[in-house]
Amino acid sequence: MAATVLWILMAAAVLIILRYCFKGKKKLAALFYMSVPGLGTLVVLNMLSAYTGIVIPLNLYNLITSVFLGLPGITGLVVNSFVA
Repeated sequence: MAATVLWILMAAAVLIILRYCFKGKKKLAALFYMSVPGLGTLVVLNMLSAYTGIVIPLNLYNLITSVFLGLPGITGLVVNSFVA
C-alpha cells in the first residue's frame, strides 16, 4: 500500500514538473537539464550497488521516473526500495 501511494505521489510530481518545464521559453533545455542528472545518478547507483546494497533495477518505469523527475525521482525510488 505504501509503495502504491509513493508511485501516485511521484506521478503527480511528474505532471507538476512537466507543466513547469513546458511553461517557459526553453522547454526542451529545461527537460534535458533535469533528465541528465537523473539518468547519471541511476547509472551510478546501479554501478555501486555491490558496495551500497541499494539495487534499483533498470526497467522502463524507473527510467521514466529518473528522466522526468531527475534527482527527486531517484530519491523516491531509493525510498521505495527500502519500503517495499
